[in-house]
Order: sequence, then structure tokens, then C-alpha cells
Amino acid sequence: MFLFILGVLIGVVSFVALGFNRKNKETGWRINFKQAFSLIGVAFIVLSCIRTVPTGHTGVVTVFGTVQNGTLDAGIHFVAPWKKVINMDNRIQKVSGDMSGTTSDMQDVYTTFTLNYQISKADASTIYRTIGTDYEAKVIEAQTRNTVKAVLAKYAATELVTNRSEVASAIEKELENVLNKYNIEVVDTAIENLTFSDEFNDSIEQKVIAEQNLERAKTEQEKLNLEVQQEAQRKITAANGTAEANKILADSINDTILQKNIIEKWNGELPKVVGNDTNVFDISEYVK
Repeated sequence: MFLFILGVLIGVVSFVALGFNRKNKETGWRINFKQAFSLIGVAFIVLSCIRTVPTGHTGVVTVFGTVQNGTLDAGIHFVAPWKKVINMDNRIQKVSGDMSGTTSDMQDVYTTFTLNYQISKADASTIYRTIGTDYEAKVIEAQTRNTVKAVLAKYAATELVTNRSEVASAIEKELENVLNKYNIEVVDTAIENLTFSDEFNDSIEQKVIAEQNLERAKTEQEKLNLEVQQEAQRKITAANGTAEANKILADSINDTILQKNIIEKWNGELPKVVGNDTNVFDISEYVK
């Protein structure tokens, strides 16, 4: 607007002033070539009508503070000098911060939460009319903090540890519902870390150690049971082998084999005595 007023003043004043000429001791006004310098004012007027909307932005047009319908895309535009163009950033933007809350089992939890978002390009004029250009400070930061607290309060501390991806999805879904009311789109979210009080961390560590010891004991017991089973199976197999061998041997014995074994084992000597339950005779002399 300043360039427009300056251009009008320069153009009008220079055009009028340069039209005065003194000739034959008389001063008069008439159009002459010197008045071409007044075109400088026209140039200022033209420049005051040119607006540039940067890449990744949407231009919102206002007239004396009143937001007009429609927006301007990125590029150069010719706009009436009494109109103002506000550039709204519609690129993906990031807000990140340390947040805290309380779990459902009353444990303090701390997290670094990151939100990537962008404003709705089609609703840029509505956002400017209802919120302004500082929508991040007025809406996004506060709503993000409140949403993260509300979702964390629905989970127990151990659930936050074991179901981290589920918690992140729940926060993102809730933020979408909240920020859509302000024509702000959620691109993605991330929970960069989750920490708890020292007391809770100690209890978790002890629980993990106990679970590891239990798992180790269970593994050792299973190993011992397997060794016992293998030893029992080995003994059964050996016993079965011995029984089978004895059975084969028993089935193979007959009188001929017994006589043969007796003969093979006999040293050639006859018994010296014979008898029964009541009488015993020394036959060694008879044998001689």
C-alpha cells in the first residue's frame, strides 16, 4: 500500500510540476517531454500491485483486515494495492517436545513425542480467519499435549512398555480426530522414548531378572528330564537286547549242543566217588 501511495504522489506531483515552463518571462503550464519522468510514479504503482506467494505456501487475501474468499497458489500475482496477501505455510511441519503424564496404575511416565502435520491448503483462509498464523502455538502444541496425556492415562505402565506401537497408534488416531476440527492434517507421529520413575524402573529390572532366572531354571529342568528319559530309554534298549539274546540262546540249546559243550569242557578225568543220598563209594581204585 505504501508503494501505491508513493507512486501516486510521485506521478501526480512530478507530472504537474514538470508541466510548468517559463518562456519570455512568463510562466505557463503545458504538457512536455519532461513529464515522462512522472512514469516513475506509475512504476511504483505497478510494483505495489505485484504479490509473490512462495513455493509450499498458500496466499490468503484480506481487504482492510477482512478475509476474502478464495486463496492464491504459489507464484506471482497481480493484486489491487489495497489488498493484503498473507502467506500460509502448507508444507509438512514438525512439532516435538518432552511430555509427561500418569498411567492408569498411577505411575509417572515421561516421553518425547513428535508430530508431523500440515494445514489443509483448501482451508487456509478459514484457518487464518479463525486462528491466525500462529496456529501451532495456539492449537497444535496444546492439543498434542492434552491428547498424549489422555491416551497415556488409559494404559498401565507395563502395557506402555510392551504395547508401545499400539499406544502410538492410539495417540495418532485421537490427534487426527482433534486436529481435523481445526482443518489441520496429521501426517504421522512418533514416541521417541518412554521413561518412568527410578522406583518403577528398578521393579521392572527385578521382574525381568526373575523371569530370566525362571526361564533358565525351566530350561535346565527340561534338559535334565530329557537326559533322564534318554538314560531310561538306553537301559530299556539294553535290557531288551539282553532278553532277546537270551531268548535266542535258549531257543538254540538242545541235547546235542549240551553234550558237545560237556565234552569240550571235560578235562578227561573221571569222578572219584559216586553215590546217592545214603551210600557213597570211592571208585578211584576200580578205575585204576
